[in-house]
Amino acid sequence: MKKSISRNKFSWKNVLKGVGILFGAIVFVGAVAYGVYEIQSGYRDAQLDEMKLVLKDVQRRLYERQSAGIFGGKTPAETIYLYYEFLESRDFPVLSTYFIPERRTAELTRFDGVSEKEILAFVEELRAAEVLARGADVSGSEFKMTSPADLGLKKMSNGIWEFEYINRKLK
Repeated sequence: MKKSISRNKFSWKNVLKGVGILFGAIVFVGAVAYGVYEIQSGYRDAQLDEMKLVLKDVQRRLYERQSAGIFGGKTPAETIYLYYEFLESRDFPVLSTYFIPERRTAELTRFDGVSEKEILAFVEELRAAEVLARGADVSGSEFKMTSPADLGLKKMSNGIWEFEYINRKLK
């Protein structure tokens, strides 16, 4: 006769095997998850380093472009227009790039402490100057105007017009 095997027999040995297998599975899953996390973290760090390099390159090229004097317009009127558009948006650091390289450093602080009312009045003068500059003869390499705004522009070697000066006292 066949001996029947009882499957309902309780054994601490079997319980410990089950707990050991469960613990091993948890450790294995944890190790795999940690490995995946480390791989992704390393990939993320590599991407961040690459993005930093790209950003530094963009900043360097922007600085070179600003230093090269290619900010300005194709005509004096366009340069005046671009200048007062940035002035209206209060982007003061960009304004200095519309000047010849020798004047840029001095122009960085032109609007420090200037009132809103004074800026708006200056913008209106520049708008009127732009209208007059549109109809002016710009066949030479210099453009000067005394009214409504006292300003001078110079055509650079790359064909871009930049401010030599804007004589306007700002409070």
